[in-house]
Amino acid sequence: MQPLSVAQTIAFTARFIVQNFVPIVLRIFLPAVAGWAVLYFSFSAYLSELIQYLAAPSDRVGSLVLGLATGGLMTALFFHAVIAAAVAALALGDKDDRGWIYLRAARREWRLYAATLRVVAVGFAFVIVVFVAELLLRNMISTGTMTLWFKIITVVGLFAIFVRLGFLLPAVSVAIEDGPVVRRAWRFSRGRAALISITTILFVLLGLAVQFGGEYVMRAAALAPSHSQTLYLIDVARMFQKFLPEFLLVLSLAYLITSIALTVFAVCVYRALNDESRADIA
Repeated sequence: MQPLSVAQTIAFTARFIVQNFVPIVLRIFLPAVAGWAVLYFSFSAYLSELIQYLAAPSDRVGSLVLGLATGGLMTALFFHAVIAAAVAALALGDKDDRGWIYLRAARREWRLYAATLRVVAVGFAFVIVVFVAELLLRNMISTGTMTLWFKIITVVGLFAIFVRLGFLLPAVSVAIEDGPVVRRAWRFSRGRAALISITTILFVLLGLAVQFGGEYVMRAAALAPSHSQTLYLIDVARMFQKFLPEFLLVLSLAYLITSIALTVFAVCVYRALNDESRADIA
């Protein structure tokens, strides 16, 4: 079996999404709406406390801000697991049809959620190691050069963690009911980093194009402000608080497009790795 190409995987992903657009929407509608609502209330509370902290710093408010940010992240990852598992199951041939009430958190969703938290923990640990290394080397390397290189190391390292550990999580969690998920994702992605990296970057660029396009439309329709002057952090927080629903709507749309494409792409790679027929992919 010849290796998959970037063009093949993109063609398969696009064709699958177009042909299964309605089933995909039915499966992700309620989780997406629920996730948006939770994010809205979490971010609203977070921004309120952040503005209060910036206006009058205190340890209590600072701890509350950190707690709200952590809670929002954990909740967002949970709904991501629900959405990714639903799309992966459909791409793997699951014909379960529940109409508009497809909102579940069964074993495969919890397995994906747990595996995602492990990968996030690995990424967080990597960031801490890079930060500590930067502090230790601060007196040995010029500040400007050191900061740039450590930023590059952080971005490249986090991307590598996603490629090797996080990319195949939805496919593995849904296709295999038992056993380790992260370890299998690591093993299956071995030797395919180039394919995964290039295609992932292309799909992320698509999501960013949707994000920037949405922001441009919002500004053109006077739904979001456009500032040329430098703003203080507290002013930025107040602006986000005022336009939070519109911002989250555009962000959610960009996330959904990117997440669905990456999940279908992951299933495409997983099926090829398991010697499935490539007739549906070629």
